Amino acid sequence: MSKCVALFKSIHEVLKIEELLNNSGIFCDIIPLPRDVSKSCGMGVVFLCRDVEKVKETGERNNLKINYIYTLKEGQFDLLL
Repeated sequence: MSKCVALFKSIHEVLKIEELLNNSGIFCDIIPLPRDVSKSCGMGVVFLCRDVEKVKETGERNNLKINYIYTLKEGQFDLLL
């Protein structure tokens, strides 16, 4: 199953979206990000790419701005959105 990673401005937003997604039954976890991917928060939320629209909608409904979404495969981050 393909994994995606959402990046946010702050750790507070990362923690909030993780809580909201878990409460909605959407698999997610917090992971550290390499410096070349994120120069701000340093943490991201990993989830299954099939849930990308649900993650975006959850962020929008709760005023949590997703800065970027990357696909993650074998340690490689590729920009999706």
